[in-house]
Amino acid sequence: IYQGRVGKLFNMELAADPRLTVAPGGRTELSVDLRWGARRDAVRLVGRLAVVAPNRLQDSPRAVSSKALKLTVPVLQRGRQVRVTYYDGELIILRDNQDVVDVFWRRQAGGLAQQVQREELEDAQAPAPQEAPASMQEPIGGQADDLLSKVKGLKELLERERVQVAEAGAEGERLRSEIIRLEKEAESAALTVQAHEMKLDVMDRLTLELSRETGAQQQKSSEKGQAQSHLQTELVSLQSRATQTEELIGKLASHEESLRGQIALLEEQLRTGPRELWQSYRAAIARAKSELAEVRTQSTSAKRTAASLRRDAARKQDELSKSSGETDAEAAVRRQLEDRLEQREREITDERARLSEAVAAQDALAAELGEARANLAALEASEAAGRERTAGVEAELEEIIAQATEAQELGKSLQKAAGKPRRRWFR
Repeated sequence: IYQGRVGKLFNMELAADPRLTVAPGGRTELSVDLRWGARRDAVRLVGRLAVVAPNRLQDSPRAVSSKALKLTVPVLQRGRQVRVTYYDGELIILRDNQDVVDVFWRRQAGGLAQQVQREELEDAQAPAPQEAPASMQEPIGGQADDLLSKVKGLKELLERERVQVAEAGAEGERLRSEIIRLEKEAESAALTVQAHEMKLDVMDRLTLELSRETGAQQQKSSEKGQAQSHLQTELVSLQSRATQTEELIGKLASHEESLRGQIALLEEQLRTGPRELWQSYRAAIARAKSELAEVRTQSTSAKRTAASLRRDAARKQDELSKSSGETDAEAAVRRQLEDRLEQREREITDERARLSEAVAAQDALAAELGEARANLAALEASEAAGRERTAGVEAELEEIIAQATEAQELGKSLQKAAGKPRRRWFR
């Protein structure tokens, strides 16, 4: 809730550092104090920690409770395995399978060992009972032996601390080199992303221009196609009219031939027929000749019309042939532009995929760089704490050596006072 949208909505923040308590049986309890405005809440996450392999732990959350809401609910979150990447008694660094790093400090660092050492020092520095010098020799010698034994243990502890500090220093140098390498790679990745973005911007502009050019060519090709269709329609109409006119000429020619035959027959009957029918024959011949003249006039007009239609059809045929060539050329240009536009769109798609890959690589490098910096910060803090512990052990070691020297001098003086030969009670 604190890290999600609800926490951001209510401006939730931590009122104190989270506290993790681990019982000897593996039971864990994580306590977090939250506040938002004037309200506060204490949230507890109860779980169990188990060792599954060397330096590997199984963290299994069980339930979470809220003091403000007065409820406890089971946790639906799955357990996780964590790996111990660093441990020195005071500081422990854990990393889970998702590379999430947890850093924990002991509330009372080094408390148990130093408390035992302090109690032994207090016992060693306690005043001896006021007895005879002979009875004080062995207790003082025993105290010196204990102090020297503690010196040996502190030396071993000091050596271990120094080794850990040296290892931390070497690891820090490795992390610094790694950070330098990651910074260079991150800078190179940023330049790569910027180059892809600039290239994609230029490709988008060129594609927009090509799209406009393709649209104009498509419009031009469509107009050419419509003009060709109009010419085709006119040519078909002219050819149809010419065919009809030629059919009419044929009919008129047949009619003219029939009228000539009728006139010839009527003239023959006029010559051989009775006188009383001459007037009728002459009227019939005149009517036939008048009809023949009209048919010849229609035939002449039809022939002129047919010739004109043939000329118009031939002209339209030439225009159609020329238009067909232009239309085919415009269609070829249109197809070429469409192919270029399709290719350009495929290139833009591929470039966007490469940009996505470059951005993902940049994000991965940024995450890796952030993790390396966090590890370095934790390691530097651990190294500083180790140096402080080393300095503390050295100071304590010097103090114990001084106390052992003082006890040795006191034993010598007591032996001398008792008149006994000195006995070496330390090595």
